[in-house]
Amino acid sequence: MKKIFALINILLLGVLSSCFLKYEGEPIEEKVHVDNLTEYD
Repeated sequence: MKKIFALINILLLGVLSSCFLKYEGEPIEEKVHVDNLTEYD
């Protein structure tokens, strides 16, 4: 039973961390895009 619970925790952590990284990555990409635009000026 503990093994199943541990697997569920690992899966949940993986999903949450991947969603968090995806969410955190979007503003960074936009920031880089803005920096590239300002470089051309």
